[in-house]
Amino acid sequence: MINIKFYNYFWIFMFGSVFGVASESLWRLVTRGIFVTRVGLIYGPFNPVYGIGLVLITLCLVNFSDRNILFVIFLGALLGGSFEYFTSVAQQAIFGTISWDYYKFSYNINGRINIPYTIFWGLTGAIWIKVFYPSIKDLISKIPRNPGVLITYLLLLFMILDMSISTAAVYRESERYQNIPPQNFAEIFLDTHYPDDFLHKIYPNMKKTH
Repeated sequence: MINIKFYNYFWIFMFGSVFGVASESLWRLVTRGIFVTRVGLIYGPFNPVYGIGLVLITLCLVNFSDRNILFVIFLGALLGGSFEYFTSVAQQAIFGTISWDYYKFSYNINGRINIPYTIFWGLTGAIWIKVFYPSIKDLISKIPRNPGVLITYLLLLFMILDMSISTAAVYRESERYQNIPPQNFAEIFLDTHYPDDFLHKIYPNMKKTH
């Protein structure tokens, strides 16, 4: 039987992966009048960065949900800002790309985070842990166990495959950018089915850094 903590946090991860994409896409539509997809995977409306971020916030803030709201906001801002900075560094180191930069904003740190957005992380974390998390946790507990576990396993398998193919496709794109020819059947497959123009439609905000 699946571990109950893993079960709960997997569904929080899925919720964050979808809700993060929907909320940021809606925000850009309202503020800029354009629809920009913020998905992080090739298949489905998912972005694991949002999902992992929500799980991390939940794990770190759940024991402070009864503390003063300003303390929770500060802790959420510190956590969210650190996570966003680390994610940006890791993406650039592995793929030679970035998906956001804040150089045009005041109070930015190396263009990877800025103070207003970090405060937004804190507000989001406080609202999540104090308002929404108890209801979401209760909702998860009401999912019938047998079908819930089966769906969890199926979704877990799908997400592993989706993240694997997405990571491989983006990494292979970085190799094509360096004029590295395909070395095996897998790389030929990636070049054929996930060419640059296809990936640019999936990740329109991703930019090369070298």
